[in-house]
Amino acid sequence: MLINQGRFVEAERVLDLLAIQELSNYDPANRATIDPLGKIQFTPAEQAILDKHNSIIEFAQKLATCNNNCDPDLQQKYDKLAQEFQAVVAQVAEQARQREERGIQDPEELRTGAAEVVKQQPGTIVIQTIVQRPEETTDKRGRLWLLWVTAGEVANFREVILPSDFRQTVFEFRRALTQPDADPATLKALGRKLYGWLIKPLETELKANDIRHLIFRLDRELRYIPVAALHDGESYLVEKYSVANFVTLGDLDLTDRLDVPDRTRIAAFGRTTGHGQFKPLDYVADEVDAIVRETDRSDPQGGFYPGSSYLNDGFTRDRLQTSLLNQNRILHLATHGSFSPITAANSFLLLGRGNDQLPLPQVETLRGLGSLHLVVLSACETALTGDPDETGLRGADGREINSLAYSFTRAKRAKAILASLWNVNDRSTSLLMREFYRRLADDPKLTKAEALRRAQLAFLQGKLTRSGEVANSAHPFYWSPFVLTGNSW
Repeated sequence: MLINQGRFVEAERVLDLLAIQELSNYDPANRATIDPLGKIQFTPAEQAILDKHNSIIEFAQKLATCNNNCDPDLQQKYDKLAQEFQAVVAQVAEQARQREERGIQDPEELRTGAAEVVKQQPGTIVIQTIVQRPEETTDKRGRLWLLWVTAGEVANFREVILPSDFRQTVFEFRRALTQPDADPATLKALGRKLYGWLIKPLETELKANDIRHLIFRLDRELRYIPVAALHDGESYLVEKYSVANFVTLGDLDLTDRLDVPDRTRIAAFGRTTGHGQFKPLDYVADEVDAIVRETDRSDPQGGFYPGSSYLNDGFTRDRLQTSLLNQNRILHLATHGSFSPITAANSFLLLGRGNDQLPLPQVETLRGLGSLHLVVLSACETALTGDPDETGLRGADGREINSLAYSFTRAKRAKAILASLWNVNDRSTSLLMREFYRRLADDPKLTKAEALRRAQLAFLQGKLTRSGEVANSAHPFYWSPFVLTGNSW
């Protein structure tokens, strides 16, 4: 195998397009395991570090700052930890070819590549999740593997033994999120259950080391839910951390940043009229007016970013293509969208007239996407990587990565994308979008992930809505559907 031969660059290219069918069972003494009761059994290398340092992340921070003058004991402990992680890599390399899916990161490349991501903003941790089905293990017990990377290229992992209702819980949580009248207590209980599997195993590390930014690579059905809406029993995850996702590290641009608003042009397209199953979007015009400062007018006013906007009949594929060649940095699309896991031909964004559509294959042929820093799809289900049926159990596992959203960002195109996981409320979306752009424009040093978090918190806390405007604005249905994927800073 390429990894075993030390050919990591080639392995990265191959394994970015592959996935892991399973991580074989190892000697329990050589891995950190979280049992169904939540108790962590540390590996020997981890325990040796924890005996002397408060946490793995604290150890990593010391390693990152000592450079070439590290204490030999520090280096030896790192070497042992790296060897344990490499044991996982060896199994990954053996199994990766068997699950044909774009996106699961080669863990060895994850260790080195994610360390560069961590450097972009202090207090960051990168977490790759791998869901292993009960039928894929010899002992018929499902597992969630958490591979995480922090400063100093220190990588570690947790093996969470999953109960039989893990998959069902994910879909029940999603259904509760997508129903604005769902009982908040039930929703929080489901979110807490998932928190126990996904965040709790790392909670001590996160709290002890001032971690504020979580960047995930989500696997299988976990892609159907916004991690920001998980609940720890006292608060939603978004109240403590900014959250973003990535598909592959190879698609992340580490250097591109948004400039100050006056040097950041935006092109906004929207549709207010309905068609067939698609309802009118009454607040799109207000949304676009609040975001764009029309530079084509003799008296530009309003809006957070200079640029141009096109609604309804003005929203055509040709005009969209022209705008992409004009060096705009932000593309905002306020329209309906639909994604089919069956075929790309059935996946599209609705353009401005009648049933005019922009199919997925045509998104991939648009020129000029590489000049964009951010694409915002203020539409329906545009980040959805699959189509779970009503029960959420028949074959839906989120593998359909070639969604409309991903088409805009892969292969060094747009640097990041903000898109929704379910049919969003028109009014709440308009309010959330305005607040997101306002915060982004007011403080150019603020990351996109943090601007989104603060906008979501403002909505959650009822600061964006007037009485009767949006019922129960604290419900995650309104503030959590949008997920940021790609460059989050």
